[in-house]
Amino acid sequence: MQVLSPAFTNGSGTSAFDTKATGADFRTGTDDTKFLTSKSVFDAAAPVGLTDAATVAVDLASGQNFTLTLAGNRTLGAPTNAKAGQSGVITITQDGTGSRTLAYASAYKKPGGTLTLSTAAGAVDVLSYYVETGGGSPIIRLGLSKAFS
Repeated sequence: MQVLSPAFTNGSGTSAFDTKATGADFRTGTDDTKFLTSKSVFDAAAPVGLTDAATVAVDLASGQNFTLTLAGNRTLGAPTNAKAGQSGVITITQDGTGSRTLAYASAYKKPGGTLTLSTAAGAVDVLSYYVETGGGSPIIRLGLSKAFS
């Protein structure tokens, strides 16, 4: 995806980029023939709900920012479609029971080796991530901000 004005020309006086990228185009990051607008960038950043499961699947081509409500003790699965330099947040909410735990696939690297979520019912924590290396064996750096009200 190239960030250029639609007025950019290809040398013959016609627009080289005459198709606007969507938020989905931006998230997948695979098409460099479309131009970006501020709307498509913000659309790409809209939170995407993750499906609660024993192992939570994270497809980084489907979003930058995610939400997850824990209804049991879970594992954050190794992400798919990780691209080096990608970053965002996962907002994690404890369900009405609380005391849910989150384990992490080995791709996730945590400061001090561990991250412990808030345990109160309804507690909201924000997990920030940065993709250091993408591809088939990604390295994802994590940080945790806890107990938002």
